[in-house]
Amino acid sequence: MRFGVYIGRFQPFHIGHERIVSQMLTECEKVIVFVGSSNFERNVHNNPWGFYERKHMITQAFWYHKQKDKLVEIGGVSYLAE
Repeated sequence: MRFGVYIGRFQPFHIGHERIVSQMLTECEKVIVFVGSSNFERNVHNNPWGFYERKHMITQAFWYHKQKDKLVEIGGVSYLAE
């Protein structure tokens, strides 16, 4: 089985991200998307959208694939603050 993994901040999730995930869905049986900086609080300058808002954007764009268990996970990835 071929898996695709995509890690990004998705601030916001835009058409370029959507195209990459769409291509992965055509080439892989399962796709996992990890949302980076999920541990950082929402703020106007660096993180205008929180983790759950970004997860919702991705889920809405690929709801059909999520229902068919092709998009299997949208999880958070925490980064250490510098």
